[in-house]
Amino acid sequence: MIIETPFTIKQQNYMVQFDNDHMMGAISNVYRLIDGKETEVTTTASKLIQCADSNYQVVLKLQGPPNLFYYGVFIDYEVAKS
Repeated sequence: MIIETPFTIKQQNYMVQFDNDHMMGAISNVYRLIDGKETEVTTTASKLIQCADSNYQVVLKLQGPPNLFYYGVFIDYEVAKS
């Protein structure tokens, strides 16, 4: 998943705050991709916060569990200037 915002166009730093309570029902692991490097950022906290990279993007890989019980996943997030 690649997130770009109006901050991306303006080349301004920003952060994305995901509502983890909604997401973690269907997503088992979250990975951040920066410069081709994948880092796990999975958390049990109520919010998952990620700052934009040097390209003013947030690039995530979402991994589901071996058996999905949902057809889709509700991803609720907010964007704020950082």
